[in-house]
Amino acid sequence: MSKQGSTRRRWGAAAVAAAAAAGVVAASAVWWPDTDEAQVRPALAPYPWTPADLAVAEDFTAASAAHDADAVAALLPAGEELDEDQRAGLRRDDVWNVEYLVEPCRFANTNDFGTLFVCPFDLHVLYSQEVGRGPFKDNHFEVWVKDGEVVAQDNIISWETNGVNDHLNAVDAWVEENHPGETDFLFQDEQDLGATEWPRWTRLWEKRGQEYVDSMASEGNG
Repeated sequence: MSKQGSTRRRWGAAAVAAAAAAGVVAASAVWWPDTDEAQVRPALAPYPWTPADLAVAEDFTAASAAHDADAVAALLPAGEELDEDQRAGLRRDDVWNVEYLVEPCRFANTNDFGTLFVCPFDLHVLYSQEVGRGPFKDNHFEVWVKDGEVVAQDNIISWETNGVNDHLNAVDAWVEENHPGETDFLFQDEQDLGATEWPRWTRLWEKRGQEYVDSMASEGNG
């Protein structure tokens, strides 16, 4: 599989893997702090939740939508930190002009682990709005809250059905055609970028993204 396909599929694949968590009764598959992969935890007895828990979920989604790693980290339990991969994902969202059009969160489930809130959103990414695509619908954040802290979260994107994957592939195909010598660098996973590579990666995506928009406009597609 190409770097392009690997990156794009992984961006949405984590959402698919954890989709069962939205209506969890017997088990939930979500991201846990200090782990690399989704794990399964059985549902336990109901846990009482308050409007303050809902406010925390709203604050968390707002911080995520703003690509604000420090604000996200501030809502985690004491002693927990965002790891470098998670921070890289937020930086990538910023570079790719990801815009989360978030709707109010709603209660979904509660147990001894905490309370699950589902926060729907539409999505723009990589200049999709500028070329007349999107917003891409049917996505949501899943946020587990307990005692005023976010204890787990996931980001569910319907990449197979809402058109976002088609848009990402179209952008990548344009880059491959017009700047083939840059594809290995631009299509690598953001977690693999070294600290000294981020400035160039950012500049190139911004430059090629604007060129893509200009190219679509000249063809009457923007």
